[in-house]
Amino acid sequence: MAETLLPEHLVPIGINGSGRMAKVLLQHMMDGYGGPDPIPFLPKVVNFRSKRDIDPFSRDLEFDPVYGRSDYISSAKPMNGHYEKHRRLPGKFFEEGLQVVARSGLPTVLHLTAGDNPELTEWSNFKVHTVFEATGSKANPRMHVTEGGAKLAIVTAPFEDLPTFVSGVNDDELRMITALRDPKGPAIAASSCSTGAITTAFNTLLRGGIEITSATAEITHARTQSDYVVDNNRGGSVFHTHRNSTGAQKEVARILAENGYDIPFIADSTRVLEQTGSVITPSLVIRGAITTDNIIEAMREAIEAHKLRDHIAIEERHSPDSLFVKGRPETVIIDAASIQTVPMHGDTLAMFKGWFDNEWGYVANTLRLATKAHQLMREM
Repeated sequence: MAETLLPEHLVPIGINGSGRMAKVLLQHMMDGYGGPDPIPFLPKVVNFRSKRDIDPFSRDLEFDPVYGRSDYISSAKPMNGHYEKHRRLPGKFFEEGLQVVARSGLPTVLHLTAGDNPELTEWSNFKVHTVFEATGSKANPRMHVTEGGAKLAIVTAPFEDLPTFVSGVNDDELRMITALRDPKGPAIAASSCSTGAITTAFNTLLRGGIEITSATAEITHARTQSDYVVDNNRGGSVFHTHRNSTGAQKEVARILAENGYDIPFIADSTRVLEQTGSVITPSLVIRGAITTDNIIEAMREAIEAHKLRDHIAIEERHSPDSLFVKGRPETVIIDAASIQTVPMHGDTLAMFKGWFDNEWGYVANTLRLATKAHQLMREM
């Protein structure tokens, strides 16, 4: 099958990795390829650590084990696979074409590769502009630019040595342009789903005029494939509920400080037996006498004033749960009925629940960040 000529607004994308983030990224991007809410990305290459991972990945594109049948992919048919010598490195790599047809009827060919050096795919051979690093590897993601020939690398997790952003919170133009002009190679990281949910909720309140003086948050998180990696707890929440370490405590405080807010913050996390759909339960000390209605009104005003409808929603008709938020693109959905306030020595103690799809919502937030990065790169 011949590849179709790409519309000018579509950016060729490579994905390094074949786990949950890679699969959900592909579903989102096929939505953009002729879907009802276009985003400017078209997946071109998925790089695997092993050839044996390719077949199950191809099957999952049409019917995802979490989200069911794809709304945007009508067929995914493997083409002839072959081995080739790597141009610059020892060994060979395997390449297989996957004919993918979007629900809109638009076709494309997705290149599936696997080789001896999965971190050093030559993205430039496929004219890839941006690489999403989704392996969880600690290797420097800038290598996709400096070695692989891509123009930008985006890590789908916080990365210690990279500027880390939450779309709609700390992604102002000056910070992002500075990161994109880094002489070591343009690379950025998308903060975690939990950090995104907490900072989006807090930032919305702060923008609405609510003064938070201190905060805590309990995170109840759906299981992930990497539970045992994080806490050396092999089996993880596949079998039981357990306490799980979280980087949100450090990241939330850092991001709020970047925005000029010095707020003492602590957090803890529990993993539960759930495919997707997680919830944060923050407790806040707010300066002055504040009611539940004040909090809701402040959030509404900030959402409208700062154009945050894609990032945060307030649910007032139903009480959300993990099924309600499944497949929702917002970074966090506030349960209005859960908001509680009590007076405390002239100030206010408040608590609420914010729900999020830790896969679909996180990837949507990452792609919003990527969209802004590409807009800025075109203008630079």
